Amino acid sequence: MKVLGGKFDYELNRHELLSEDISTFSSDEFDVQVFGKVKYDSRELTPEEIFKLWKSCGNSFTERIEGVFIVSLFDKINGTLSIFHDRSSSPVALYYTENNGSLYYSTSLKCLLVQSNIKRVLNEDYVEDFLINGYIVGEQTLVKNVFKLKFFHALNAHGGKACQLEVKYIVDDISQLEAIKNWTSVLDESIRECVSGEEINSPLSSGYDSNYILYIENRDFDLPINCFSVGGKTGKSELPLVEENAKQFPKVSLRTALTDESSLEHFPEIVYRLEGAIFECGLFLQYALAKLVSDAGKNSLICGEVADQIMNLNYFDSERSAADYGEKNKYYEFAEYPMAYGHYVILKKNGILCNSFGIESRYPFLNKRLLPLTKALVHINKKDKRFHVATCEQLLNEVVLSNISKIGGSTDVHSLFTSKEEMNRFIKAVKASDLYKKHGDKASLGGNFYNIDKRKSFSDLARKAFYALKGKQIKKDYFFEEAGLRELLCYAYVIIFEKLFLTDDIVEDASRIKLYDLIPLV
Repeated sequence: MKVLGGKFDYELNRHELLSEDISTFSSDEFDVQVFGKVKYDSRELTPEEIFKLWKSCGNSFTERIEGVFIVSLFDKINGTLSIFHDRSSSPVALYYTENNGSLYYSTSLKCLLVQSNIKRVLNEDYVEDFLINGYIVGEQTLVKNVFKLKFFHALNAHGGKACQLEVKYIVDDISQLEAIKNWTSVLDESIRECVSGEEINSPLSSGYDSNYILYIENRDFDLPINCFSVGGKTGKSELPLVEENAKQFPKVSLRTALTDESSLEHFPEIVYRLEGAIFECGLFLQYALAKLVSDAGKNSLICGEVADQIMNLNYFDSERSAADYGEKNKYYEFAEYPMAYGHYVILKKNGILCNSFGIESRYPFLNKRLLPLTKALVHINKKDKRFHVATCEQLLNEVVLSNISKIGGSTDVHSLFTSKEEMNRFIKAVKASDLYKKHGDKASLGGNFYNIDKRKSFSDLARKAFYALKGKQIKKDYFFEEAGLRELLCYAYVIIFEKLFLTDDIVEDASRIKLYDLIPLV
């Protein structure tokens, strides 16, 4: 796992590197650490070049560079630490805290808590925000006095004080006609830039984005392509469609896995790997995918994440893409707040889990040169990326197109339980917890479905959640049960997080910890 981290002793003006497996550079004048890649004019910069560019530009540094990254820069002469991330806030989070006159920062919450030795307490003021959305907007985290770097901000520490400063990321304005003309060439080049080495590794779903990425990989490279896909043992599963689509590409070797009743056993390990950053029901599938890639001995993955979000017209709405939206206990519906959902949920779920398995995740749809085009096309795309869909329909073959988007990628929560009895055991255990007793009357994940009077976002969720299975509409009681289970899984996530991270010593390996040791049965 890659970790960017450090300690800045204010009084001694001393900076200590506490990183693992990332690019670093130190001299008498500065320390530089780079998680990911920082580019300028499409060329990857060395750590020394990054420092020189920052010294000449200051905080406008972010307007000049591109890439998916977190970069830490310590100026030894002036005693100034600055940490920047890309426009998406990167695939992992940057955490920081202060203790005994020093600032500690890390992309690993576990490392931060151990190195800083701060008192570990659940951030009760923001638990409900997490239960509503599965993440916390802004700088707060589930740990009191531990903060994360916000969108559109850099961390600056100097003179014994740390603060977040607003920075800018430039998205050029171009005409709609220019965007239409250049769409495929820019997107295709972005995909090609993600390819390196003697083979290609990509996840494959029944959606447009992964199939388009695979189409370009197959068309433009004479390399073996390893594709990975996960479905559900019971309920909906896109695997049959994926398997049929993979056959259309002669260079593809497809590896698959299933989420099933054993998946719930991995919940403590999943929470441990995600470190409290995000809960979303698709994380069981995402965990299975990352493990599948790791077990195959692969250490990179070209992913289609955030494609839907950057093509949503609300992505560029300043009121819907602010660093801190400023409202507590608010549900951020994913189609209305695509930046929050894309970068707090989709990207972090993928990026943090992949990194925990030692996998470098690469994102062609986060290419800085693609954003001016998606911005120019928002009035065509609306909220459903229709221009990109039309492009796919022109290029992909009929078999692939006939299988696209019929079944969503996330598996049913019901598939995590062996029986109705097992499901009821889980429900009873969570409801007996102190956390549920304290917060269970609050709406979670958009609306508390166990309390009919509090379904404040039911219409938004229901429109997305009703779907067909074997040609028949799933019964309404199944939907409510499914939604209720999703809520309780979020409560369980927080309970597990608190016991793994905030009590006693932080464990070194959660893979053998049993769920019901953390959430006792009653």
